[in-house]
Amino acid sequence: MAMKRKTLEFRVEKKSYYPWEDGFEKSSPVLLSHDVSVYTFKRRYDSGNRPELPAVMSVYDAADWFLSKSSMDLRKLTFLCYFASEYFFAFTGRHLLDTDYKAYDVGPVSDKLIRRFGNMKGEITFEGESNLPPSLEAFLETIWNRFGEYGTKTLMKKVRLSYPYLEAYNNEPGTLINPETMASYCRMIG
Repeated sequence: MAMKRKTLEFRVEKKSYYPWEDGFEKSSPVLLSHDVSVYTFKRRYDSGNRPELPAVMSVYDAADWFLSKSSMDLRKLTFLCYFASEYFFAFTGRHLLDTDYKAYDVGPVSDKLIRRFGNMKGEITFEGESNLPPSLEAFLETIWNRFGEYGTKTLMKKVRLSYPYLEAYNNEPGTLINPETMASYCRMIG
């Protein structure tokens, strides 16, 4: 049975919203197939002076929630937060977590998670309760059910083969991963 090829498309619908108004610069079109040209957008600012994202919750709260499910290393925790951010933005158009992700060799990296857990080696555990609203807990539970069973290496492979990560990493290691590209990719793969 032949597999259908999917083409990643990034489209800006005309709802009086233009990404360059929110700190994105429009690039030259990128040809993804013989008949589809796609514009990508890059942040105009670097991570040192970026404005605060209007997020629903703190990345620390999400990390605590995932750690309350199971102990894990920092990379797996970062991947789970990354997937939560990607899926939430794809389906709501809003940022879930108050962090950006940069593309490095090890996968996406969150400066906030590094600051909090960077000096911990091995498994990180959380002792306590997570006090999130039921709707956010239900959302994080879906992410956990989809990705929580995988080990760090499997999650790393999934992320490192994804278009948003590759686009940022191939631009230059340490480049911010564009949340709009994450959302488009997430909607494409389902």
